Amino acid sequence: MKKRDVKWLLAVLAAGLIMMPQSILAQHQGGTHEGMHGGMQHPEQTTMGAQTGSMEGKIVEMAERTIVVEGAHQGKVHRMTLMMDEKTKKEGVLKPGSQVQVKYRSSTDGMLYATALKGPKPKS
Repeated sequence: MKKRDVKWLLAVLAAGLIMMPQSILAQHQGGTHEGMHGGMQHPEQTTMGAQTGSMEGKIVEMAERTIVVEGAHQGKVHRMTLMMDEKTKKEGVLKPGSQVQVKYRSSTDGMLYATALKGPKPKS
């Protein structure tokens, strides 16, 4: 995924939070919205200004340093591309087509980084 695509995604996420009345945001802070393929959680502000969040969905693409996950939020299907680094905790089967639970954070470089990925347990 290109850097401009990630910046566009961050802008869309930020615009949605800015346009949401603060009373609604406060009611839903930390809540998960379930959809057809899982749910996305509202991002939360951390003390450093970075945002964290979580989602559930299906792995669409996976490379050494990136993962694309498709999930539903408020009845609409969204794709998120996240960077992976040495700090990303990986658990279970992680391959295209697998369901996955993702925890992520934004960074000062404008990218989203997966902090934890949890796929289904391997079959014995």
